[in-house]
Amino acid sequence: MKPIAVIDNTVLANFLDAGQEELLQKAQIVFNHFLIPTKVKDEFLSVEPTFLSKRQVFARNITSDATGFYRLCTTFDPIILGIAESLVSSGVDSGEAEAIAQAHKQGAKYFFTDDQDCATVVKKEFGWLIPMKTFSLIAILDIHGLLPNAPEVWRFFYQKAGFNHAQLKEAVIDAYSILGVRPDKNTLSVKTSWKRIFGNPPKKKRLV
Repeated sequence: MKPIAVIDNTVLANFLDAGQEELLQKAQIVFNHFLIPTKVKDEFLSVEPTFLSKRQVFARNITSDATGFYRLCTTFDPIILGIAESLVSSGVDSGEAEAIAQAHKQGAKYFFTDDQDCATVVKKEFGWLIPMKTFSLIAILDIHGLLPNAPEVWRFFYQKAGFNHAQLKEAVIDAYSILGVRPDKNTLSVKTSWKRIFGNPPKKKRLV
Protein backbone atom coordinates (compact mmCIF):
# COMPACT_ATOMS: atom_id res chain seq x y z
CA MET A 1 0.00 0.00 0.00
CA LYS A 2 1.22 3.50 -0.78
CA PRO A 3 2.36 5.55 2.22
CA ILE A 4 0.51 8.54 3.66
CA ALA A 5 2.22 11.86 4.35
CA VAL A 6 1.31 15.03 6.20
CA ILE A 7 2.35 18.19 4.37
CA ASP A 8 3.10 21.55 5.98
CA ASN A 9 2.37 25.04 4.71
CA THR A 10 6.07 25.66 3.96
CA VAL A 11 6.22 22.90 1.35
CA LEU A 12 2.82 23.63 -0.16
CA ALA A 13 3.82 27.26 -0.59
CA ASN A 14 7.14 26.38 -2.23
CA PHE A 15 5.40 24.47 -5.02
CA LEU A 16 2.31 26.65 -5.47
CA ASP A 17 4.01 30.05 -5.38
CA ALA A 18 6.62 28.81 -7.86
CA GLY A 19 3.90 27.65 -10.25
CA GLN A 20 4.88 24.00 -9.81
CA GLU A 21 1.57 22.53 -8.65
CA GLU A 22 1.81 19.75 -11.24
CA LEU A 23 4.77 18.32 -9.34
CA LEU A 24 2.58 17.86 -6.28
CA GLN A 25 0.03 16.12 -8.47
CA LYS A 26 2.67 13.66 -9.66
CA ALA A 27 3.24 12.63 -6.05
CA GLN A 28 0.01 10.60 -6.33
CA ILE A 29 2.08 7.90 -8.03
CA VAL A 30 4.07 7.45 -4.82
CA PHE A 31 1.71 8.49 -1.99
CA ASN A 32 -1.82 7.36 -1.27
CA HIS A 33 -2.75 10.86 -0.15
CA PHE A 34 -1.49 13.98 1.57
CA LEU A 35 -3.04 15.03 4.88
CA ILE A 36 -3.39 18.77 5.39
CA PRO A 37 -4.35 19.90 8.92
CA THR A 38 -6.93 22.66 9.34
CA LYS A 39 -4.39 25.03 10.88
CA VAL A 40 -1.95 24.38 8.05
CA LYS A 41 -4.67 25.21 5.53
CA ASP A 42 -5.41 28.42 7.45
CA GLU A 43 -1.71 29.35 7.44
CA PHE A 44 -1.51 28.56 3.73
CA LEU A 45 -4.31 31.05 3.00
CA SER A 46 -2.96 33.75 5.32
CA VAL A 47 -0.79 35.36 2.68
CA GLU A 48 -0.38 38.64 0.83
CA PRO A 49 -2.72 39.26 -2.16
CA THR A 50 0.03 38.49 -4.69
CA PHE A 51 -0.22 34.77 -3.94
CA LEU A 52 -3.69 34.51 -2.41
CA SER A 53 -5.73 33.97 -5.58
CA LYS A 54 -3.65 31.02 -6.76
CA ARG A 55 -3.67 29.49 -3.29
CA GLN A 56 -7.43 29.87 -2.99
CA VAL A 57 -7.91 27.94 -6.22
CA PHE A 58 -5.66 25.15 -4.95
CA ALA A 59 -7.37 25.11 -1.55
CA ARG A 60 -10.62 23.99 -3.21
CA ASN A 61 -8.92 20.63 -3.72
CA ILE A 62 -8.36 20.25 0.03
CA THR A 63 -11.51 18.44 1.13
CA SER A 64 -12.72 15.84 3.60
CA ASP A 65 -13.46 13.48 0.70
CA ALA A 66 -11.98 10.09 1.57
CA THR A 67 -11.10 9.53 -2.09
CA GLY A 68 -9.26 12.82 -2.62
CA PHE A 69 -5.49 13.23 -2.74
CA TYR A 70 -5.36 16.43 -0.66
CA ARG A 71 -7.38 15.55 2.43
CA LEU A 72 -8.33 18.03 5.12
CA CYS A 73 -7.50 16.29 8.38
CA THR A 74 -9.49 17.15 11.51
CA THR A 75 -8.78 14.15 13.74
CA PHE A 76 -5.75 13.95 15.99
CA ASP A 77 -4.21 12.12 18.93
CA PRO A 78 -4.89 14.44 21.91
CA ILE A 79 -1.94 13.15 23.94
CA ILE A 80 0.51 13.65 21.08
CA LEU A 81 -1.01 17.09 20.42
CA GLY A 82 -0.41 18.10 24.04
CA ILE A 83 3.20 16.94 23.87
CA ALA A 84 3.78 18.73 20.55
CA GLU A 85 2.19 21.95 21.79
CA SER A 86 4.46 21.88 24.85
CA LEU A 87 7.41 22.09 22.47
CA VAL A 88 6.41 25.42 20.91
CA SER A 89 9.40 27.12 22.52
CA SER A 90 11.63 24.59 20.75
CA GLY A 91 10.37 25.60 17.30
CA VAL A 92 7.06 23.82 16.74
CA ASP A 93 4.17 26.13 15.80
CA SER A 94 0.48 25.32 16.29
CA GLY A 95 -0.02 24.05 12.75
CA GLU A 96 3.00 21.76 13.01
CA ALA A 97 1.83 20.46 16.40
CA GLU A 98 -1.52 19.61 14.86
CA ALA A 99 0.21 17.92 11.92
CA ILE A 100 2.31 15.73 14.23
CA ALA A 101 -0.75 14.69 16.26
CA GLN A 102 -2.75 13.96 13.12
CA ALA A 103 0.07 11.96 11.61
CA HIS A 104 0.00 9.70 14.66
CA LYS A 105 -3.79 9.33 14.54
CA GLN A 106 -3.86 8.59 10.81
CA GLY A 107 -0.81 6.35 10.66
CA ALA A 108 1.19 8.72 8.46
CA LYS A 109 4.90 7.97 8.41
CA TYR A 110 6.21 11.08 6.65
CA PHE A 111 5.95 14.79 7.41
CA PHE A 112 6.97 17.25 4.69
CA THR A 113 8.15 20.50 6.24
CA ASP A 114 10.94 22.96 5.47
CA ASP A 115 10.99 24.26 9.04
CA GLN A 116 14.37 23.04 10.28
CA ASP A 117 13.59 23.70 13.94
CA CYS A 118 10.43 21.62 13.67
CA ALA A 119 12.25 18.83 11.83
CA THR A 120 14.87 18.71 14.58
CA VAL A 121 12.18 18.38 17.25
CA VAL A 122 10.37 15.67 15.28
CA LYS A 123 13.56 13.60 14.96
CA LYS A 124 14.27 13.94 18.68
CA GLU A 125 10.80 13.59 20.19
CA PHE A 126 8.67 11.71 17.64
CA GLY A 127 10.86 8.98 16.21
CA TRP A 128 7.94 7.25 14.45
CA LEU A 129 7.55 10.25 12.12
CA ILE A 130 10.10 11.02 9.40
CA PRO A 131 10.52 14.70 8.46
CA MET A 132 11.37 15.50 4.85
CA LYS A 133 11.81 18.71 2.89
CA THR A 134 10.72 20.17 -0.45
CA PHE A 135 13.93 18.84 -2.00
CA SER A 136 13.15 15.35 -0.68
CA LEU A 137 9.85 15.39 -2.57
CA ILE A 138 11.59 16.48 -5.76
CA ALA A 139 14.12 13.66 -5.32
CA ILE A 140 11.28 11.17 -4.78
CA LEU A 141 9.74 12.18 -8.10
CA ASP A 142 13.15 12.03 -9.75
CA ILE A 143 14.07 8.50 -8.68
CA HIS A 144 10.60 7.26 -9.67
CA GLY A 145 11.15 8.55 -13.20
CA LEU A 146 8.39 11.14 -12.89
CA LEU A 147 10.58 14.07 -13.94
CA PRO A 148 11.62 13.64 -17.57
CA ASN A 149 13.18 17.10 -17.25
CA ALA A 150 14.71 16.46 -13.82
CA PRO A 151 17.84 18.65 -14.25
CA GLU A 152 15.63 21.57 -15.30
CA VAL A 153 13.42 21.12 -12.22
CA TRP A 154 16.43 20.98 -9.91
CA ARG A 155 17.90 24.11 -11.52
CA PHE A 156 14.56 25.91 -11.14
CA PHE A 157 14.37 25.23 -7.41
CA TYR A 158 18.06 26.01 -6.98
CA GLN A 159 17.38 29.51 -8.32
CA LYS A 160 14.32 29.84 -6.07
CA ALA A 161 15.72 28.57 -2.79
CA GLY A 162 19.30 27.41 -3.26
CA PHE A 163 20.77 24.20 -1.88
CA ASN A 164 24.22 22.72 -1.42
CA HIS A 165 25.53 19.29 -2.30
CA ALA A 166 25.01 17.96 1.23
CA GLN A 167 21.34 18.98 1.11
CA LEU A 168 20.93 17.35 -2.30
CA LYS A 169 22.49 14.15 -1.00
CA GLU A 170 20.20 14.17 2.04
CA ALA A 171 17.17 14.61 -0.21
CA VAL A 172 18.14 11.68 -2.44
CA ILE A 173 18.78 9.40 0.56
CA ASP A 174 15.37 10.45 1.94
CA ALA A 175 13.78 9.54 -1.36
CA TYR A 176 15.29 6.06 -1.46
CA SER A 177 14.31 5.43 2.16
CA ILE A 178 10.65 5.34 1.08
CA LEU A 179 11.56 2.36 -1.07
CA GLY A 180 13.20 0.78 1.97
CA VAL A 181 16.67 0.84 0.42
CA ARG A 182 19.86 2.83 0.70
CA PRO A 183 21.32 3.70 -2.72
CA ASP A 184 24.68 2.21 -3.60
CA LYS A 185 27.63 4.53 -4.04
CA ASN A 186 27.35 4.69 -7.83
CA THR A 187 23.60 5.40 -7.87
CA LEU A 188 23.98 8.08 -5.21
CA SER A 189 26.81 9.66 -7.17
CA VAL A 190 24.70 9.82 -10.35
CA LYS A 191 21.61 11.23 -8.66
CA THR A 192 23.56 13.87 -6.73
CA SER A 193 25.87 14.84 -9.57
CA TRP A 194 26.23 18.60 -9.98
CA LYS A 195 27.22 17.94 -13.59
CA ARG A 196 23.96 16.10 -14.29
CA ILE A 197 21.99 19.06 -13.00
CA PHE A 198 24.07 22.08 -13.96
CA GLY A 199 26.51 20.90 -16.59
CA ASN A 200 29.16 22.72 -14.58
CA PRO A 201 29.27 23.49 -10.88
CA PRO A 202 26.86 26.37 -10.12
CA LYS A 203 28.14 29.71 -8.96
CA LYS A 204 27.75 30.19 -5.26
CA LYS A 205 24.70 32.25 -4.39
CA ARG A 206 25.69 35.54 -2.82
CA LEU A 207 24.42 36.17 0.66
CA VAL A 208 22.29 39.27 0.96
